[in-house]
Amino acid sequence: MSWLIIKYLVTAATEVAALELAKRSDILGAFIVALPLVTVIAMIWQYTEK
Repeated sequence: MSWLIIKYLVTAATEVAALELAKRSDILGAFIVALPLVTVIAMIWQYTEK
């Protein structure tokens, strides 16, 4: 159960960071969203869960 909570917290932190950067600078926010961070995080979650 704690693994699930950690997954949610890391994913939410990534999204919140992108949103906060977008508030300050549209270009930085777009850059963070355009990076495949969420895809990499999802691949790590799938690999660790097998």
